[in-house]
Amino acid sequence: MAVRGRAVKIRLSNTAAMQSLAEHLRRCGCIVADLDGLTIEASPPPRSLDAGIADLEVQAYVTVWRELNPEVKVVLIVAADRVAPLDA
Repeated sequence: MAVRGRAVKIRLSNTAAMQSLAEHLRRCGCIVADLDGLTIEASPPPRSLDAGIADLEVQAYVTVWRELNPEVKVVLIVAADRVAPLDA
């Protein structure tokens, strides 16, 4: 089931990492859907007030998780024409 509203797609390098990030985002209050075993779709918590920066809120949560899991390849797909790899 896809997430409604302003969602960010996030592709990871393996299923275990995808599950770990999905749990982290859920603990942050995000709404998360598993798209294909390596990709999730996340929307910010319902408490978020500004839809214009909703994707930035999700990106911030992903950045924190990424710092704790530097070995995992993470790619954010925040819009159809914008892909943001988080690997340095």
